[in-house]
Amino acid sequence: MTLEDFRNELGAREGQAEVWLVYAADVLAELESGRTTLALQEAFFTRGEAYALAERLHQHRQWQHYYVFRITADIAWALGRVPRLAEYETAFGRARQLPSVSVGPSELAAAIQR
Repeated sequence: MTLEDFRNELGAREGQAEVWLVYAADVLAELESGRTTLALQEAFFTRGEAYALAERLHQHRQWQHYYVFRITADIAWALGRVPRLAEYETAFGRARQLPSVSVGPSELAAAIQR
């Protein structure tokens, strides 16, 4: 989704929406550094879609761990460039101490597949 489309979608949702983000843990980076490194896979306007993707991906790649985070997006934030902290929701795979995740409007818009 383009940033402009993302802003329009927020406008259609009364200027604000919850967005769920699916992150994958980079297993190789973790083995090398000992730290969990997360990579954004996709983002969704519904919790169900995010959970379904994370579960489906984990079923096909059980060695890979997936995490769902939630962020509240609003038009004022989407007009800027400042990253916003996402809130951890749940894990698909091994639970562990996770790093904080933040995402900017452009990155979030690009992760929404529409």
